[in-house]
Amino acid sequence: MAKLINTHLSDSILHFKRGDHPAAFTLTVYNESYKEKESHQFASFQLNLLAAGTTQNISDDWYRLVPAVSYKIPPGDSTQFQVEILDVPPVTEDFTGTMNLTARVYSPELRDEDRRDIRLVVGGETLLPPKLSLPEQYFRALPEEVVDIAVTLYNPNRKAIECAVKLNGLEPSWFPEGIQRSTELSPREEKIVHFSCHIPLPAQAASQLYTLTFEVLRPVAVAAASQASLEILPAGTINFSCDPQACWLPEEPGRWFNPRHSRADFALNLDNRSNLPLSGTVTVTALEKSRPWKFWQRKKEKSAADDTGLPEGISLTPGFVDMAVGETTTMTLDVERKLPWFGWSRIKHLRVEETLSDAHPAMADNATKCQTLELQILPMIPVWLQLVAGLAAAAIVGGVLWKLMNQSHTGPVNSVQFNGRGNEVISASDDQTVRRWRIRGRRLVSAGVVEKSDKAVRVVRYRPVNNDEVIAGFENGSLAVNNLLSNKSSIFEFASDDRVFDLAFSRDARMLFSAHGSGLVLQWGADPSQRITRQNEPIRTIETDFAVGAIALLGQTDTQLAIGGRFNQLILVDLATQESRNLPYWPGGQTDYILSMATAEARPEHLVTADSQGNIALWDIDQCLSSLISCEPTDQWLGHGGAAVRAVDLSQDGCYLASAGDDGHVRLWPLTTAGTRHPQALEGDILQSSKESMNAVAIIQQRNRLKIVGGGDDSRVRLSTLPVKPGRQPRGKCAVQ
Repeated sequence: MAKLINTHLSDSILHFKRGDHPAAFTLTVYNESYKEKESHQFASFQLNLLAAGTTQNISDDWYRLVPAVSYKIPPGDSTQFQVEILDVPPVTEDFTGTMNLTARVYSPELRDEDRRDIRLVVGGETLLPPKLSLPEQYFRALPEEVVDIAVTLYNPNRKAIECAVKLNGLEPSWFPEGIQRSTELSPREEKIVHFSCHIPLPAQAASQLYTLTFEVLRPVAVAAASQASLEILPAGTINFSCDPQACWLPEEPGRWFNPRHSRADFALNLDNRSNLPLSGTVTVTALEKSRPWKFWQRKKEKSAADDTGLPEGISLTPGFVDMAVGETTTMTLDVERKLPWFGWSRIKHLRVEETLSDAHPAMADNATKCQTLELQILPMIPVWLQLVAGLAAAAIVGGVLWKLMNQSHTGPVNSVQFNGRGNEVISASDDQTVRRWRIRGRRLVSAGVVEKSDKAVRVVRYRPVNNDEVIAGFENGSLAVNNLLSNKSSIFEFASDDRVFDLAFSRDARMLFSAHGSGLVLQWGADPSQRITRQNEPIRTIETDFAVGAIALLGQTDTQLAIGGRFNQLILVDLATQESRNLPYWPGGQTDYILSMATAEARPEHLVTADSQGNIALWDIDQCLSSLISCEPTDQWLGHGGAAVRAVDLSQDGCYLASAGDDGHVRLWPLTTAGTRHPQALEGDILQSSKESMNAVAIIQQRNRLKIVGGGDDSRVRLSTLPVKPGRQPRGKCAVQ
């Protein structure tokens, strides 16, 4: 069998001397796999050196190869290894003379190897450095303690040597006997030398981890022959004091009146008596008062705090300090107070406490870390004058509060609507009232309470045509009709405790439909000329198998009724034939509801729906009536970032959609004639924002201006107005087709 690997040495005899330059040679490897057809292939090669008298398991750090492994070469090609002898192979510690080395080349692909012999001539007369070791490499001590550091020296040479060792890494003054030791070592002798370290006072020995290095100075200099660590443990304490401990505000009281503002300064002293460089600050806390304050003053005092975390009117200079070992730092606490107008003198206590960011648990406890400062705060006005002013102020405040509480809602707003002229708004709330608002420019002005009941009002609507009546739906299932001109009222009630969720009028205002949580949709006679004071029986009852959340009348003659509610159910009822059909909608569970529906006056065949999953959908009902197969929304999207959409409304021409959701926003969506979102406003425009949910919305267009009103859990009714570009589109047509 032919040999597949061939090698060539640049030198077969090498000379090496300890401490001198490395001995180097080049080994060239040839891929001769072409000599056999079956072995004709690319191959990589590995090289290792073997020393006579050693095993193959010894460390190979006495030589260096470049490269460590060759890349694959084709048959007939060659590669080279650069070899450097860095040290004498580990035969004996002081070997001199000639040593036989073997260079072994192996290829895993060819499964063959080649060997070459090399003679290594090791020169003598060079002293080996003594071996240095540490019996213990980690030391811990407190200030003012003595640490004994032992170092073991071993002479590997065949003759005696004079050895000197130096310790580095600590202050020389910590070693009364010096940082260098000298000793004589016989051949093969081992000896221990000691360094005695006297750690000074805490102020002179910072608590940290010190690295100790040992350097052999002679007979052969070897830097950093070994290392150890010395940890100086934390010790000491921090003294905290305040000057003064108490003061008056103001320092010199006036005869008749005291100044509105008064201030006092306190010096806070931090004395670092530890062996740690420390950083910290002082926290200030207002304690309970010795005399009760007025309730509004106490609330303000407890809640007021600036960005620094200090109570209102208190500043600390500097806010944060760095203290070197043994350093005393002074911080200035400035207390500025507005003197109270009323009451007696008050005692206010401030607790000041040192706060260290890097204190060590081993440090001694500081008995003075917390101090209490006392402030005597005087009022501005004498007591006799306070009594007179207090009575007058109480009367004024009571009148103002009464007026404010009777001009706005005090509970979440559930429903809003414009009248036909767009100059008034009605709103319904959980505070059991229906309120009327007049529009003055861009704001709403209260026009009083239309309805006051003992139940929360869920929905409210104007009676179409004349807008002379307001119909409210209550939590208990009843309806109240209030005539705005005659102040007469009527009650519709079929079943108690059947919450009303929505109301819908026919165009001629003769039919009124109410949606209930039991799944019933009731039709009432809404004609004032034929209406009695109290109706207990509806004209028609439509039953569903789900709680109804929203309804809407569709078509020019109001012949279709859309009903939506729990489980995201959406059905269409033909009022003439009583037939119903399900419209395709997103599936929902027990907690999913269709919450709102609306149509446009000029386009009654268009329907918009919104649900608790945040979906908004636009529908062409004419298309659904002609074929359920093609009954799909003309547009659908996630309207409020996934939050529930509580209410939707369309402008009269169906070109604008307003929505309100649990994300606290009221959004405006311009639409196209085809019943889709405007391509340049796919995300809608935010018109109103609140930190709480928005529950109700209404929109109306007057000439070239849109008005949008919204209400929510924050009890407010908001009005937004914005201009729209004038156009000449036919009725029922939008700017974008």
